[in-house]
Amino acid sequence: MNARPSKATGLAFPFIFFSVFVWIVSLSAQNACAQWEPIGQFPHQISNVYFLSEFGHPEIGFVGMFPADTSYPGSLFTRDSEDLWRTSDGGKSWNPIALTPNSVGQAFNCRDFTFKDSLNGWMTSWNCYKTTDGGVTWMHITADMGGYENSIYYHPTTKLLLLSVWSHDDYDSAYVSSDEGTTWTAFGGGHNGYAFAGLNGVVTGVADPGTPALYTTDGGVTWSESNFNDECWQPACIPGTTTFFAASEKQNRISRSDDGGKTWRTIYVYGTPFDPVHNLDGCIRIDRCGNLYVMTHTEGFLMSSDEGVSWHSIGGPSAWDDARFWITSDYIYAGDGAAAFVGTECELCSPGTLWRYHLSNPGLVFSDGSKRMSLSAGSDATVNFTPTGNEMLGADSVHFLIRYDSASLILKDFNLSGGWTILDSSTHGDTLDLWAAFDSSYQIQSPNLQLTFKTVLASSSAKVYLDSAHFYGGCQTCDCPVLANGSDSVEIDFQGCGNPTILAAMEHAPPFSIESIVPNPAQSKIRITLSAPASYSLFDQLGITRLTGNLSSIPSEIDVTSLPSGSYYLRLTSNGYTITRKIQIER
Repeated sequence: MNARPSKATGLAFPFIFFSVFVWIVSLSAQNACAQWEPIGQFPHQISNVYFLSEFGHPEIGFVGMFPADTSYPGSLFTRDSEDLWRTSDGGKSWNPIALTPNSVGQAFNCRDFTFKDSLNGWMTSWNCYKTTDGGVTWMHITADMGGYENSIYYHPTTKLLLLSVWSHDDYDSAYVSSDEGTTWTAFGGGHNGYAFAGLNGVVTGVADPGTPALYTTDGGVTWSESNFNDECWQPACIPGTTTFFAASEKQNRISRSDDGGKTWRTIYVYGTPFDPVHNLDGCIRIDRCGNLYVMTHTEGFLMSSDEGVSWHSIGGPSAWDDARFWITSDYIYAGDGAAAFVGTECELCSPGTLWRYHLSNPGLVFSDGSKRMSLSAGSDATVNFTPTGNEMLGADSVHFLIRYDSASLILKDFNLSGGWTILDSSTHGDTLDLWAAFDSSYQIQSPNLQLTFKTVLASSSAKVYLDSAHFYGGCQTCDCPVLANGSDSVEIDFQGCGNPTILAAMEHAPPFSIESIVPNPAQSKIRITLSAPASYSLFDQLGITRLTGNLSSIPSEIDVTSLPSGSYYLRLTSNGYTITRKIQIER
């Protein structure tokens, strides 16, 4: 919440009662949810959790304390030597890290972490600290900036280190360093947390209403004001997009921006503004498959699987303002953070527990899942696979493996919805192997893969099922599972007798094979040699068919002089058998 002492006194009275109430509710929520488990006990309340999961080391993590030093009236800072803890085994054991106080005697109160790689990183407390050994040791690198360094972020592309500072005397500012923390330049007023998706980023404001959030489109080199001035401790973004989310800890609402942080709108209202009990913590994060999470004062965690439109409780620890939790590919890590403090009563100094929640993402659901259809053998069967889960968030490419009963089904054709381009495809026996990418000029949507089969009566039924669907994004690699309960398959029941012509064709080898396609890249003509005649269609990267025809002679030529330079896809088809190859035209 970053409440300054002069403003916090007005909230002191209600905190006396609610501090006990919150603790009871917090414990009941934790015990009610079997997926939450305690994995560590610490000397003070937990303010921040961070793991090196972004750099392939989810076993290395840090916990920062949020105690109060009653010898320093009104301070949220401590001289305790056990404010930072580190684990190298995924939280099974923790070791305290010794830090050195700064020149005015204030130390630690560890607030935020950022890393350049698995060894080099920075941490904020009253000042800024740097590590070059993966967080085993830390050295103090900044002079007193008039407050405590609140949030920090290292941008991997621009190599800029971004910092926000909060103080008791309204000397708030945001700073940037181009030399990894040796020198700093102020660029903004009072701000909190940073979030980036590529070069697009935001830093949210401190007071509420107060300093507008800033946004950047060049990785933090330049910043502009947005229309959002709610106080948000830690914003979030969908990787590979321009969509950002913020949880207001005072206005009690979730906001969203779809233009890189320039304009914002409210998408969910949690409670009334400035409610000291039914309140959001101010930190919002997103898991690898697109689910959003926020922490609250009394209800533990809330989760949204529809981009923030609706939320439901998953239990877990509760915390007051200004506590950060962390999400890896498998877990949420969170502490039962800062409870409350009144005058010299140091409730923040009470022991804190680190909790872990195992993520079990629901996987993909398909439009024709678990569907049965009845038709006469020899008729065409159409099957659709359309993912409707959150795994598509931020994804810009997909790899499908589709299996089918090749004794009864002959793959006739397949296509994807607008915006998705087939990069490569091949059939091997009873398997369709398909790679596709999304054209960024379209508004992203789930790919509808439509398959058309010719059918023969080789058995009483046949099945088409998804073997795997792997989605990948610009800032993530999301290898999300499909449901294992049969909802990824379509059953086809046959009626009547089969088509003898098609049935006879299935008893032989594939109707044709490619012997050569030259030249590739081509300038004016493509010479194609097949083992048998086939029809063809040539389509561009948007899936638009540009040329069609029949390759009746061997070899055959296709005139491509009317087409501009670029990448194309040649689809060859005969008797339901299809082969696709990538063609390049260069002039």
